[in-house]
Amino acid sequence: MLGMFKKKRSPNKAADGRTHEVLARAASLLDLQLMLCRAECNQYNKFLRSKFVRGYLVGFFDAALQQAGIDAAEDDQFMLFISIGHTYLMGGDSERAGSFALDSLALQGDSEFDRGQAQGGAEYFDFLSAERRSPQGLMNRFHSSDLGQLKQDRKAEPVAPKASPIREVRGCEIQARIDSVGAASPSRITFALASGRVVSVSSFQHSETYGSLLEGRPTQAINDRIIENKLKAAHVRELDKPFLISPEAVTDNRGGLRLPSLCCAAEITSSSVGGDMDGSFLVVVWFANPFFDEPLAAFVEQSLKDLSWELIARDYEI
Repeated sequence: MLGMFKKKRSPNKAADGRTHEVLARAASLLDLQLMLCRAECNQYNKFLRSKFVRGYLVGFFDAALQQAGIDAAEDDQFMLFISIGHTYLMGGDSERAGSFALDSLALQGDSEFDRGQAQGGAEYFDFLSAERRSPQGLMNRFHSSDLGQLKQDRKAEPVAPKASPIREVRGCEIQARIDSVGAASPSRITFALASGRVVSVSSFQHSETYGSLLEGRPTQAINDRIIENKLKAAHVRELDKPFLISPEAVTDNRGGLRLPSLCCAAEITSSSVGGDMDGSFLVVVWFANPFFDEPLAAFVEQSLKDLSWELIARDYEI
């Protein structure tokens, strides 16, 4: 059976809404780690394709399914579920995700892949049992001395084995099933603001608020500096000028003044405010506590529904 943690317990079933939610939450946790590695884009791409990382991703999604009691009774259904998880992680690109996941699963039995798979599954279970604040295996691996070997060893990128006729057929079947159930389609999150204006989220990112604070207690001065840095990070283009939803800090049990633990940033678009341009857009930054127990679309809508779009958004022309 594919997957170190798999058990064959129940009849085959399709990927229902709950399965998608579980895999989407797991992908959000993985993205929280990976987004901190993307600054070095050339090395990041090599890193993502390495055997250990491929195994870690499979093990992480597998553990998420098991913890939720979602069983994949057959190998092809397990491949479908893992492909759906990768599709969420890869921004809705189901073709790329399906191919990546299938190439990863073909590596099972490789010692490096299996090591990553075991660590990914273990870190997910540890996270849910509160033994780990947040999974950090990928982030630590990226910044460890192993990366130096990765930079110099071109063999670190696995060469996918030639697909057997059976695997080629299964790959087509899995891709067709992903498309048929609409797994993480590239369509944007769309919702109506309290004012009635319909907006769409074209990108969303989140990071740990205090990920760079290695020691000491949060203070107002530290929080102000963190907010300033988060706004700068969200200011990718000259016209962005991110809008900050002012966070509320609370005093913790050690006397520190603590912001919510996650910083979120979203780029949102809508129709023109003035009516004579191609559209309007806004980059929003806000702080929140972990949202992984609810669908991402619901979390974003609840966080941003009260935006005064006409006052803070900017029109643009293509």
